Amino acid sequence: MLPSSRDSIRLRDALRHLLDNFEMRVREASNMDSLLKICVPLKDKIAHRVMLNFFGEGSFKMFGVDGSKVQEERLEMLLFYICAAGFYGNLEIDEKKVIIDISHAEWDEPLHISTTIPLWLEDVSNLNDSMEYSGSELELNRSIESIPYALMCMAELKLAYDAMVRNDVKVVFLDRLISGTYGPLARDFRLLLKRGYSAICNMETPYGDLSMLDLRLAGYLGSGDIHIPFRGPYAIYALIRALIREVTGGNNPLNLRELPEMLGLNPNKLKNIFKRLIKLNKHYNNALFNLNGNLLEFNEDMINYWRRAWFAADKIIRRIFGEFEDHPLMLNGQWITVLDLNTVNLLLLYKLVSTAVNRGKLLIGIVKDTGATDMIRACIPILKKIRGNMEMAIPKFRSDRALLSLISASNYEKLPTPWRSIEYDACLSTIIGRINDTITLEAARKIISREKFIVKGYFQLRSVKSDPSMRSAVFAYDRPYYEKFDSKMLKTLRCVEIGGEVEFKIPFEVEDESWIGNMALKILSQSDNPNIIEEMGHNHLLFLADKLVKLMVKQGREMIRGIADLDLMSTAHKYRAFFSARRFRDIRSEAEHIREVKAREM
Repeated sequence: MLPSSRDSIRLRDALRHLLDNFEMRVREASNMDSLLKICVPLKDKIAHRVMLNFFGEGSFKMFGVDGSKVQEERLEMLLFYICAAGFYGNLEIDEKKVIIDISHAEWDEPLHISTTIPLWLEDVSNLNDSMEYSGSELELNRSIESIPYALMCMAELKLAYDAMVRNDVKVVFLDRLISGTYGPLARDFRLLLKRGYSAICNMETPYGDLSMLDLRLAGYLGSGDIHIPFRGPYAIYALIRALIREVTGGNNPLNLRELPEMLGLNPNKLKNIFKRLIKLNKHYNNALFNLNGNLLEFNEDMINYWRRAWFAADKIIRRIFGEFEDHPLMLNGQWITVLDLNTVNLLLLYKLVSTAVNRGKLLIGIVKDTGATDMIRACIPILKKIRGNMEMAIPKFRSDRALLSLISASNYEKLPTPWRSIEYDACLSTIIGRINDTITLEAARKIISREKFIVKGYFQLRSVKSDPSMRSAVFAYDRPYYEKFDSKMLKTLRCVEIGGEVEFKIPFEVEDESWIGNMALKILSQSDNPNIIEEMGHNHLLFLADKLVKLMVKQGREMIRGIADLDLMSTAHKYRAFFSARRFRDIRSEAEHIREVKAREM
């Protein structure tokens, strides 16, 4: 039956109701002057001074990297093509001016990588063992998709790192959030530890064979220069790092009675953490230390955990994206699983962030679409708590981007572009602010993520000249925590997580302005091309990198199709019985592909 007039009336009534609600939220947000304080316009002179301090004078390069992937399925075989590429822009800094030029972006041939990997459908469970007994089509597709996604992440991080270590490169843009990448990688690393083994363990390195304990320490400590809090599941690794520093300073063995004063910790708190450390040490057959009464003798060979782990990770990366004689995802007869790949990616991310911080370079992750609610769920309640402004209402929007876009458009006369939001610690994505008579903070999922690692914010770059209320999209960005510049923004919070209430310090921009945030906004504001509508307010280098990898993927798809059709058909004739057991969906897909090829030939 056709839709009736009654249906149209109901639809219009429902639409009016929704529009009324939307307009009410718009009015509420536009009348909240206090919300304007979460938006910070660009301060050009301050940005110039910070860039001189941060980078120094000279002519430098910026680099934007993006990756892509494609897969084809032929005769029960999956064929993956993964690539990443990037473009350079120019950055010139002196005492009088800053010149950012992306109009003559360059593509450097060596700074692109790609790989092709074949895989039988039957072997998917070998790479993602959580799907071994899955009978669901959806779960199988997710399992398949996890493989090229892990490889694409590796390609992007590897290329970004290759650019970061170049002396002339000072800024690297990623087409992904650093914090959004870290979360899933850390989760897969914990799953690897729970599984209890890895294909890359026992690999020979110049510093000894890699062990699971090495991987565990590397996955939590990185190279040792990343902040680790003395709370929750991180406390035991914060203690290990403190012990390693003492041993590195020549203090071995250590007197347990002197540890509380040495580390500046409450004796009872340290005692509880040390019990967990003893349990961990026993799990690894006392490979970490030996106890003799009150004396702790640390195994000094464990100081080299990062050297062994990074050597192994780098070898895996080179194997996948370099030359290999056998299958790139097999090592000594074992499959390199998705958990292994993402553990390597986690170490690569640590290496990238550490290189940026230690060498005075800026790493910026940008994401185009996000439904994050960090501002609404955590930042605004914390602002209310710090400023004691209980009258400040919490807006009811589905995402931070929607809220910030509305604040910007409705207050366009007060808020010129470019602007950014206040910066905050990315760990706030794991915190919820509860507002009753008082404001309490609690972990969204029992555990608060590590703080003082990644700092996050939002930005908007452009307005239409004829109508300033019409603006480019709001994008999310993040970057590493730089102790030298960000420590002045530290605020002390108390929050409830598993085990009780904890106190910790995070970078949160309230009274003290973020110097790095202002510098990042200066760079971003001159790195887009407003003449291209789909790029306006984003990033020109990432836009070009995206176009290039899409072209590479298109060519890669044709290449793997040609090879598959040439090499697999003879095998199909030889083993008809095996391929006759294929799923009907696969047979139909193959027939449709052959029909498309024949149609193009006509």
